[in-house]
Amino acid sequence: MRRVLKQINARGRRFVLRHPSVNPLFRVIWRGLTVSRPELRPRMPVLGAFHLDLPDRGRVHGSTPVEDWILTWLYWNGFDQGTAMGLRVFRRLARGCRTILDIGAHIGVFSMAAALDNPTAVIHAFEPLPVSFRLLSSMIRRSRVANVHAHELALSDREGEADLFVRREAQGMSASDASLIAGFREDCDRVPVQLATLDRFAARQGLRDIDLIKIDVESAEYLVFRGAADVLRAERPVILSEVLLGSKEQELHAELSRHGYVYFWLAAEGPVEQAQFRPDPTSTYRDFLVVPAEKRRAVLESLAPITQPAA
Repeated sequence: MRRVLKQINARGRRFVLRHPSVNPLFRVIWRGLTVSRPELRPRMPVLGAFHLDLPDRGRVHGSTPVEDWILTWLYWNGFDQGTAMGLRVFRRLARGCRTILDIGAHIGVFSMAAALDNPTAVIHAFEPLPVSFRLLSSMIRRSRVANVHAHELALSDREGEADLFVRREAQGMSASDASLIAGFREDCDRVPVQLATLDRFAARQGLRDIDLIKIDVESAEYLVFRGAADVLRAERPVILSEVLLGSKEQELHAELSRHGYVYFWLAAEGPVEQAQFRPDPTSTYRDFLVVPAEKRRAVLESLAPITQPAA
């Protein structure tokens, strides 16, 4: 009987802590209880209403009925903790941009940061997974941001429909590693999504002055750029891309090198130039800065206040 009661109590605690209406209150209590042990804070998930404080640039608001590990990490640790070099580089570049694309926006952290850093920029955020798209839309609405436009689309090299492969254990959560590439993760469910090419989307929307692209689509980056030849050739955007070890690096190199791009791995000490993509074998630092060769010097100089190129 004692074991049964213990199980009931444990289930009750999980229910209470994960109920969107009461989770915000328990987060306040948990913050107080972990003053001397802040490393324990991410054990408390974030559900219901929340806010994220951007360094020096205001506050992002949202509400979520599901757990999201990225949101939980940012809520408890902030934007400047851990491997945040990619976000710092993106924010610095975004302040001088006119049109920004966030491809694989997930919950919209990069889009919202760019919107607050540069209210005059036009930002298009692409997120095909319905649960993540709803969270993204909530952040835009609750933060009263007018310059972020969310699109429930997956960008690729063709138009139509396709299956997004989502880890089965992530169902009911806002999955951050869904991919169009079959076999990218094991034990996946298929979620049908709408596809578009960036070239055709940009033509339909009349997009111009595309200065910056952030992309994180779990090994399908090369497919996106295969469908973006016109944009890469005409607009010459700077690109911040996640590149994972063993995830179509050669295909990505083939698509970008023919457009005259050079690569910088964003290591802890700053950008390290590479002739080809050589991702971090530990997967700690996953982001690459991909720059049109003619913009190389100007981009590195603009980043000098926050990072120095490694020797």
